[in-house]
Amino acid sequence: MNLSPDGEPAAPPPEHRVRLLLAVLIAVITLSVFSHVLDCGFVDFDDLSFVVNNPVVRAGLTTDGVAWASTYTRSGYWMPLTWLSHMLDAQLYDMAPAGHHLTSLLLHAGNVALLFQRGYPVSDSTLSKIYAESFVGREHLARVLEEARALVAAVLAR
Repeated sequence: MNLSPDGEPAAPPPEHRVRLLLAVLIAVITLSVFSHVLDCGFVDFDDLSFVVNNPVVRAGLTTDGVAWASTYTRSGYWMPLTWLSHMLDAQLYDMAPAGHHLTSLLLHAGNVALLFQRGYPVSDSTLSKIYAESFVGREHLARVLEEARALVAAVLAR
């Protein structure tokens, strides 16, 4: 922890505060844009098989359920955190879809903020440059998108 000369915790540098503010703003925008999911029912993609028709998940967090989540594989995938999250949702919200969707929405908003924090460009002018250059033309936009993909790949490779 950094201390100021008088022994008090030093204030974070302005760029860290800006980064944090932007991360919070991105999370709030994500919550706002996707908040309509709270009005949706369960979706017949994987909600029915993962939650609605799964008696282990519907029972909520139980010792048997935790043991099951720790060992069960589905289509070759081992995903205990997914199962535990669904069990916690069932424990908290029963079978109310809005509650299950709220958990997903909060997880996604948090992940967007964390990804932004981890992959924040060297300066805020880089982000502005990418946005402004996206309006120049189709070919230019393709180059900018390729640069953005390379930036994301480099950040994820760390």
